[in-house]
Amino acid sequence: MQAHLDALNAKKMLKADERVKQVKAITHLLPTEPMSATRLRDQVAENWNEVYGEDFTSKQAWCLVRLCIKRGLFKKGSDGFYVISDLPSA
Repeated sequence: MQAHLDALNAKKMLKADERVKQVKAITHLLPTEPMSATRLRDQVAENWNEVYGEDFTSKQAWCLVRLCIKRGLFKKGSDGFYVISDLPSA
């Protein structure tokens, strides 16, 4: 049972890593100035839709942005706005 759960968790982590890589690939399309969380969400969803052709709801887009924040792709500044971090290429 534990091996099965470990395999599911590993698969889930790989999928999350792939999603972050996909967002990183479109960050050059995002505005460079700091953005509020809602603007960042909307910009990611809009560019994702244009590039990958997948329509996101606001909830789906926000979950993706939160994942990217957790993984360090977006950083929150002291002013409360988000910017794209300068991560090395993976």
